[in-house]
Amino acid sequence: MIEGGADIFLMPYRFESRGLNQMHSMHYGTVPVVRSTSGFVDTVQPFDPETDEGNGFTLSEYTTSSMLSALDRVLSVFRDSVRLQALQLAGM
Repeated sequence: MIEGGADIFLMPYRFESRGLNQMHSMHYGTVPVVRSTSGFVDTVQPFDPETDEGNGFTLSEYTTSSMLSALDRVLSVFRDSVRLQALQLAGM
């Protein structure tokens, strides 16, 4: 219920063990924000603002600044409801 009711699901894991949460999130239209590791690389395609392709957001480093940078990218899309809906549908 939490994943289905959220707008963003933050998963900045140092390592990923199972890789199901991002898939559950995308199923409900919740945008995943993950660290590029293990199964996340296979399932979360970084959103490209030039082409509007991708289904989530990634951070390459396990640092606060990398997370804040990813959140800035997320918020820029959330300000545009048309782009947000396209991103949510891409994940679904």
